[in-house]
Amino acid sequence: MLKKFKGKKYPLLTKIGVVILYSFARLICRPVFHGLQNIPEEGPFILIGNHQRFFDVMLIHLEMPQNPRWLSKEELSRYPVVRQFLESLHTIPVDRQGLNLKAVKEVFRSLKEGQIIAIFPEGTRVSYENIGNVMPKDGVVSLLSRAGVPIVPFAINAPYRLFRKNDIFFGEPFTLTREDGKRVEETKALIMHKIYGQLKELPAQLEGKYEKYREGRNDD
Repeated sequence: MLKKFKGKKYPLLTKIGVVILYSFARLICRPVFHGLQNIPEEGPFILIGNHQRFFDVMLIHLEMPQNPRWLSKEELSRYPVVRQFLESLHTIPVDRQGLNLKAVKEVFRSLKEGQIIAIFPEGTRVSYENIGNVMPKDGVVSLLSRAGVPIVPFAINAPYRLFRKNDIFFGEPFTLTREDGKRVEETKALIMHKIYGQLKELPAQLEGKYEKYREGRNDD
């Protein structure tokens, strides 16, 4: 477990909290990671993926080569204990309605310093049955197209099966350009392809709609 903290700086209480949450998440979710070779050895890069449960953050967080900075919902900071924990993890609070200027500046500053940024593009938890009905936020498309760094997509096979093995896939890094940022709807679809194309089984509502999802899935 301690080797998971290599290259990551945390206050002692945060380390204890992360260990407890990570251990609990591994116990009930039993994650099996695929495509770890696709994760760059160091930042800067951006992680994007689907969000199902709070466990997602802990399971992904400690597989990174350094401490990623997650974009988190600003309203979570209303709870003092939660706020303190998120601040100790150096998360970047964002408004539910979208990225504000302060958050965007902090993201670009962090990337310039060689850090890792982690984002749930849909901006909320999305159930298996609702995949495809919630699209990435416009602000996320703009941010990713302006970042100029590799983007690593991850997909957590949905839905979670408690106390059984759950697959988590990391896809090959890709990049977006400012031109992609102008084609908002097309780029949203591309982001969805990159994330959900890694799932072993597509939700029924996506069958026939995104056949490209089946291309290039990583089973290593």
